[in-house]
Amino acid sequence: MKLAFVTASVDPAHPTLAFTRSWVRALQREVPSLRVISREGTPFEGEPALDLRVAFPGGHRSEQTSLLRRAQWALFLRRELRGCDAVLAHMVPRDALWARRCLGASARIGLWYAHGSVGKGLGKALRACDRVFTPSERAFPMLATNLCAFGHGIDLQAFASRPAAIAADDAPILFAARLSATKEPELALAGYRIWRERTRLAPRRLHFVGAPLTKDDRALAAKLEAAIGGDALVRAPRAATWAEMPTLYGNAALLLAPSRTGSLDKNVLEAHACGVPAIVLAESGAAEHVAHVDPEGISAHATPEELATAIERLLALPPEEAARRAARRRALVAAEHDLVALARRITGELAHGA
Repeated sequence: MKLAFVTASVDPAHPTLAFTRSWVRALQREVPSLRVISREGTPFEGEPALDLRVAFPGGHRSEQTSLLRRAQWALFLRRELRGCDAVLAHMVPRDALWARRCLGASARIGLWYAHGSVGKGLGKALRACDRVFTPSERAFPMLATNLCAFGHGIDLQAFASRPAAIAADDAPILFAARLSATKEPELALAGYRIWRERTRLAPRRLHFVGAPLTKDDRALAAKLEAAIGGDALVRAPRAATWAEMPTLYGNAALLLAPSRTGSLDKNVLEAHACGVPAIVLAESGAAEHVAHVDPEGISAHATPEELATAIERLLALPPEEAARRAARRRALVAAEHDLVALARRITGELAHGA
């Protein structure tokens, strides 16, 4: 099988797709002749053998119209797909459609799609693809007979457990997510402050890690910074690269993740891969996962008081129990969301008939 992995970016500094390089390495383990076709990005350092084709090198942002850029990308894709008999399009339904038109009916076309909303062209892509891969059927926004739910794909080598760091008295509480209303950063701040007022444990800092992406997000970020004010124990929001996240999770005492997106967010899985507990809302898609290890980490009514209680209970666990749960969290991610296993299953599906 000559597999092409088609993605928007392999830029290690990309705000949302920096993890793509881990995907490439996992796929290349299964298919050594893998070809990577990317809209933007930079060459992989230390991996000269990788067959990487980049349409707009260096994360280039063209001043040309988006319509012209799209046409350039389509022509580039048509040329670089020559010789391939299988394609995995990453997150962009239109790329899967173009791959089908370029390679015809004989090729095996797959799409990885992890959004909870119906993106443009998703319905057509479902019909054009042999397989559509997604983390879970529950979170997929449409009915599909060719759907394969194979887990999120967490890089367990990058996200390693650090039990001593988690147990440290100065380990901070972490909020790590996009600064948007559905992620509830203000609720996280309110819950933390109530916990701090009433706890008998040593006070811990709260670190906000995340960046706004839209105008509404930026307004929320400004409001959050105003609410933080001069609080010396709360670190104002800052952006972080994907490469920084394993250390940020690994050094945290717990993750506050009161998201209302309804999906099993990757930040919870990444924290669990590091052995770190997470506090989530009962309405979130992460509640079922968290309940397997930390039933105390679920807020039923999404109130600051409940979050404060959850923080207190998880931080008060005896050291032996905390260590046992840390190992259990990582084992659960390894069993259901390992990136290496995901790459093996995806390539196995695409190899059938290719």
